[in-house]
Amino acid sequence: MAIAVAVTVDVKSGLSGLPDRVLRQGLRAVKTGLAEADQPEVIVACDLLAVGSALRIPGVRTAAIAAERDDQPALDLQVPCVIGVADLLRSVGSEEIAIVDGDEGTVYLDADARTVVRYQSSLQPQSAERVFLESVHIPARTQDGRTMHVAAVVTSIADAETAISQGADSLVVPFPELVDREVASGRSSFGDPGVELFQMLLALATGKPLLVALAEPDQRLADLAHRSGSLRSVQFVGLADGPRPLSEDEVRDAVCSGAERVAVPADAVAKTKDLIRMLPGEEANGAEGPG
Repeated sequence: MAIAVAVTVDVKSGLSGLPDRVLRQGLRAVKTGLAEADQPEVIVACDLLAVGSALRIPGVRTAAIAAERDDQPALDLQVPCVIGVADLLRSVGSEEIAIVDGDEGTVYLDADARTVVRYQSSLQPQSAERVFLESVHIPARTQDGRTMHVAAVVTSIADAETAISQGADSLVVPFPELVDREVASGRSSFGDPGVELFQMLLALATGKPLLVALAEPDQRLADLAHRSGSLRSVQFVGLADGPRPLSEDEVRDAVCSGAERVAVPADAVAKTKDLIRMLPGEEANGAEGPG
């Protein structure tokens, strides 16, 4: 089973739908000699299995294949595969996350958060901790080698998905706001939305720290974190103690003044990490290095 962004390839049009972000990550992986297991992943959606199995994108690993036809592969398959998927190519949207379950013979396109969480959990039944190997999750370092921790402020489940996909080092969650937004949008109709939404956050962010800001202590959430084995990666604070997201200029100032971490909006994580990698660091700006 695999979860990744979907790209399409067919006999007439060739490869399409490869996001610029993934292409840049692949080129960086080639340049740095990144091991195949650490390369960014895609799911290949194709008309012919022979075409999809032969596709090779430099620096990008094929995590799974879904094909419209049930022909023979051009090369031996080493990844999950589902064949005979009708209208597959017409159904795949731009930068769409796909799930290929080879055991069940099922392909999900534009899956909802619950489905993603369920399948992510099945990838790691032995532990509540998740290991991120894609290059997007490599920590951001300034030009002088100083590592910066980039946290994402998330106020919805969609924000959390975006932040994780962009390589956030941790999530900052103003929890009452997240619950209110999910309930108001109609995406949550649970009897106890706070508990269910917290479970979804744990599943999405396992392996990465969660800073959960609450209006008042909630023992139910602490118990959930304990039962899931995630208590060490979850910290509960008051609403006033959660960091606010910084603008790009504020990130520059924070990095150059010697800060070790910054918090940014969920959709700004990748851009922020790229910015940090271009900055000279603290010493180049005349300040003392961290002691």
